[in-house]
Amino acid sequence: MKHLNLREKVVCLLIILILFSVLSGFLVQKKAAFASLSSIDEAINQLDKTAKQAKLGEEKDVATIVGRIIGIVLALISIILVVLMIAGGFMWMTSAGNPEKVTKARELMTNALIGLIIIVLAYAIANFVVDKLSGVTTPTSAPPPPPPP
Repeated sequence: MKHLNLREKVVCLLIILILFSVLSGFLVQKKAAFASLSSIDEAINQLDKTAKQAKLGEEKDVATIVGRIIGIVLALISIILVVLMIAGGFMWMTSAGNPEKVTKARELMTNALIGLIIIVLAYAIANFVVDKLSGVTTPTSAPPPPPPP
């Protein structure tokens, strides 16, 4: 077996010290976390309040769930299109007057703008349809009483 030179010994010692300090830090934090159970209960209560305000855990109708999924997907696509607009602007600014690069950047920005307009219109249409569907599927008043026998 090869003997370690001074540099290798110092590196090994530093690694051991770093591991020891990290592990001891976790142990100290764990004891501090268990010492304040009341703060954990308070945090759970605050999370419950936040969930109630966000209306999590409540039953929703299908139209509302579908509407939220459509909204999330359209929002993600919108973010991608905005990033494409920024990329097209960056390409244009760094083209240094090269007509091919300017044309490519302009096409990218035009396509991203058209896509963004389509997404906004799709969101408006989906929001309108889901709003109308939720109005039809949810009862607006109590059912009539049964006829007397």
